[in-house]
Amino acid sequence: VIVTMHNSFSPYRVWLRYGFGKLRNAPTKLMRLIKGRRYDQGAKVPKRPVFRVYSEKALRHLFASEELRVEDVVYYDFNMFLSPLDALFAKASVYVSRKLEFLCRTKLKCLGTGFIIKGKKNVLR
Repeated sequence: VIVTMHNSFSPYRVWLRYGFGKLRNAPTKLMRLIKGRRYDQGAKVPKRPVFRVYSEKALRHLFASEELRVEDVVYYDFNMFLSPLDALFAKASVYVSRKLEFLCRTKLKCLGTGFIIKGKKNVLR
């Protein structure tokens, strides 16, 4: 089994969730306050798909509960350019991220914005 997951604790993801994400949504929230209603009022809005993010520890626990042995964990995408700088300086952002890929299994792996976990079913013989 191979699973890839966002690393919710990376500086980049924290910034998106609590900093830039709030700023990005401010104009929409302001317009809702001014108009006193939601933009989608009266319109049928499709349900969003469920998207769950697990930490490495939680995924390890989930794997163990399904009798899967974790064989490897690798972190990736070491984006040091926080939004919107990552879009403004896209080439530099990708360059720096590639140069930091060596951190994928070190103590600084938590800087990666995502991780891949590989598990194998325990086979009793």
